[in-house]
Amino acid sequence: MDVDSLIRLCEVSDEEHRFGLYKRIGDLSLFILGIFPEYVIRDYNLTAAPQSFRRWRHSEGDYEELGRRFYRLAGEHQDSQLLDLSGVFHELEEKFTIAKKPLNYISGNFIQINKGKLFPTSS
Repeated sequence: MDVDSLIRLCEVSDEEHRFGLYKRIGDLSLFILGIFPEYVIRDYNLTAAPQSFRRWRHSEGDYEELGRRFYRLAGEHQDSQLLDLSGVFHELEEKFTIAKKPLNYISGNFIQINKGKLFPTSS
């Protein structure tokens, strides 16, 4: 499920069910930036692009902002506090850029060859 669909699902879900969605949006943002950084839009001037394309493509800054915001929301959720995970989510929010570096390394050095089969880009 894409980030936009998960956000829409959050909007219609009860608060008690949002923890997993918050975490998933943060994780998905980190995953995309870490493993598939070439997938994100570098030039965010999409005025000529079709509406359907603009709807689900985001810039690197968008994914970073979404990741930080939803990790913060996950950390503030009562389930996170009950599971004693608030500190983990706070660290992911604060150090999001650092957290993606090991994933970038893995991506660039170990799975580069088969990326097109896993997650095709629009290029």
